Amino acid sequence: MAVMPPTNSVDTSSRGDVAPTGTPAPTISVIIPVLNAATTLGRQLEALARQDWLGAWELIIADNGSEDASVRIAKSYQHRIPDLTVLDARAVKGCSHAYNAGASVARGDWLLFCDADDEVTSGWISAMAQGLRDHPVVGGRFEPSKLNPGWLQRTRTLPQQDSLQPGFAPLFLPHLGSGNLGIYRRLFEDMRGFREDMPVFADTDLSWRLQLQGIPLQFLPDAVVHVSLRSRLHEIYLQGHAYGLAQVRLRALHASLPGRSRPLPLELLVVFLLGWLPLVVHLLRVRDRAEFGNWLWKAGWRVGRFHGWLEKGRRSCGLVLQP
Repeated sequence: MAVMPPTNSVDTSSRGDVAPTGTPAPTISVIIPVLNAATTLGRQLEALARQDWLGAWELIIADNGSEDASVRIAKSYQHRIPDLTVLDARAVKGCSHAYNAGASVARGDWLLFCDADDEVTSGWISAMAQGLRDHPVVGGRFEPSKLNPGWLQRTRTLPQQDSLQPGFAPLFLPHLGSGNLGIYRRLFEDMRGFREDMPVFADTDLSWRLQLQGIPLQFLPDAVVHVSLRSRLHEIYLQGHAYGLAQVRLRALHASLPGRSRPLPLELLVVFLLGWLPLVVHLLRVRDRAEFGNWLWKAGWRVGRFHGWLEKGRRSCGLVLQP
């Protein structure tokens, strides 16, 4: 399935808005899902207001039902970002629905996705646009140091810093995070966007579906997003749990792949117990907050996967150790 650039795509410089012939560059729609992000949204909007991209672009804030000042903060930037729309996207809870709702009203040829609690660099749109001239799906680099203290950075390994995120069973295909993702709009529509029944790993699912259709993913080291990690210990655990549960659900969605065998219940139990043995040893060696946060993340992941196994059962999914 070959995907060609939009018909009005031209080889302009990353800072130009028109080609020498006068043909306009493809327009860009930046989409941000928002839910009670009043403490961080202003930082992201400030970063977007400082973009060096001179081509046409719009910003869509897809509000998923915020009860704080998020909507008011977003509207306050309409004088700084002239083409800014605040969209009511509360019909279905979850960032996947908010992303899809924003994409459904987008006018751009290219869609760029980022999150309300992160911070894009000033050249982010330019770098993403440069990549999208040659590739239908791109993702940039996640940078952890600016927004997170040292101890927090050590609580987990942040992927997508130097390459695509590595795959895991059953497909072992690489994938991109939705917080730094660009895609041709018509391709996103053809793929029917993100799965709204997956609050986590919907971006992995989309990445896999794209590649199964022959669409490659391209990593862009110059498209940098400063990532904000969860800092409260209970949030670290809950996020790990959500990721572990989502991994099992993702495996269930792709369980019908040819040649994939399902483990027996005893095998699942052995794998689960073996996964906890090193974690118990790790807990005994915890000496500071960073190590405890790392332990909580791993514990949450394993409990989440176990809950996923109980939820779906042996017939729909398996359970594997996370490297």
